[in-house]
Amino acid sequence: MPRQLQVGYIKSPVAQVFHADGMFGGPTPQRLLYVAFYAEHAKLPETTVFNVDETAKTLTPVSQASHEGQWIREVVGEVIMTLEVARSFRDWLNTSIDVLEKIEPEDSFRSIER
Repeated sequence: MPRQLQVGYIKSPVAQVFHADGMFGGPTPQRLLYVAFYAEHAKLPETTVFNVDETAKTLTPVSQASHEGQWIREVVGEVIMTLEVARSFRDWLNTSIDVLEKIEPEDSFRSIER
């Protein structure tokens, strides 16, 4: 067995970065852990009607189906993992959280756009 092993990482062409507001899931019948990450947002209207002003070349919304008070939890990614991977993920999260909690706001990078 070698004393060192170099492991390379590549990114799948279908890999995505997404925002998560929360997650849900739990154990599967096969003793795996299922986690679905979701982003919350207002429900999009199914249609919108616009008045067309050909002279000004503008569109003005007239009406759209109201979904007031309706929120969507859009599942943006799902992960199924073994108990061993789940423990490793938990440990990685704990370490990452500890690092984040030690970073002072003034040490954070901010993008300045003009």
